[in-house]
Amino acid sequence: TSPLPRARQTAEGIGRALGLSPIPLDDLREINFGDLDGVTLEEMKTRYPTLYARWRDKDDTAYTWPGGERRSDFFRRVAAVCDDILSRHTRGTVVVVGHSGTLRACLAYLLPEELGRWWSYPLDNCGLTRVVVEVGEARLIVLNDTAHLPDGSSPEKFA
Repeated sequence: TSPLPRARQTAEGIGRALGLSPIPLDDLREINFGDLDGVTLEEMKTRYPTLYARWRDKDDTAYTWPGGERRSDFFRRVAAVCDDILSRHTRGTVVVVGHSGTLRACLAYLLPEELGRWWSYPLDNCGLTRVVVEVGEARLIVLNDTAHLPDGSSPEKFA
């Protein structure tokens, strides 16, 4: 799990239900928004339209938040933590609890044919996504299943 409070709380709830203890991994934290940490999306659009437009450009891997993290560095960090998780857990089920940007980057890394789609993955808070990794190959099975939540939607399913 990400060590940040909201993700940890979610992971602890899952852990209690499964009788497991979450393992915090610093590299699962969200991208460092730097000077804009804590600024809402709406505020960003209104107060910093140029920064917002650059951030929304999914192909701009050089984008860096003022005082924050370069997008390409973020992707490298997330790829490394994905590799670490996969090398530690070669069998069985692993639950990863993180943030939408981090989880999108994980999906883009695990499913490289989907790299250009990384920004468009719909990931709601507490939505469940299932990826099966076998012999180094990943398959997306379910994306953003929120049926377990109040007013949950049907998940996007993949064969």
